[in-house]
Amino acid sequence: MMKQITVFLFLAVSLFFTSCKSSVSVKPSAVGADFDVSISFGSAFCGLFSAVFPSEEGDETRSFFDDAQIAQVLTATGIQNVRVKSNGQTSLQISGSAAASGNPLVDSGIIVFSPDGNVSLVFSLQNLQALYGLLPFELASYIDMLMAPAFTGEEMTDGEYIDSVATVYGKNVADELNDGEVKFNIHGTDARTNSSSLSAVKLLNVTGTVRFCGKRAGEND
Repeated sequence: MMKQITVFLFLAVSLFFTSCKSSVSVKPSAVGADFDVSISFGSAFCGLFSAVFPSEEGDETRSFFDDAQIAQVLTATGIQNVRVKSNGQTSLQISGSAAASGNPLVDSGIIVFSPDGNVSLVFSLQNLQALYGLLPFELASYIDMLMAPAFTGEEMTDGEYIDSVATVYGKNVADELNDGEVKFNIHGTDARTNSSSLSAVKLLNVTGTVRFCGKRAGEND
């Protein structure tokens, strides 16, 4: 059981933005903001996970995830209405609700509420490092495994970051990270959806501020 929790922390915290295919949906709700995260892991990452957390003899097909324990870990951070669904070793879907305060996503400034009720996701060095500081020690320690400049504060080019990942985890993992992309779907109070994509590397080595809004540019508050 503890091994599965540890695997989850390694995957969901460290590799949330680094899998081959990820999507994040956020919409306003009575609680504050509802979110849904879908992650699909590539073969190189799955191979890395298996190497770091080898299966017991005769248990090669076991799932990396314990859905109930994942929900418990997230609930303990202040996330509400947590729901988790995993598919063996290949994908993970997590949904929940973030109130206006009292959880790392909002308190770090990553989820931002506007006066008109719309929700934005904001990524910058400042709020990603704030998120790091708000996480429990065990979760934060797994972020360290990514060596991501957005969390370490180290200045490097995207290429230098990919090279550092390749040195530690191998070229195949670095290539999957380099090809990784996150799709963001931000639902507005008018029922319209703004969809944008960002490469995993650009997020993990963010410069300036990247904002995904539930309101189209040029619309009045």
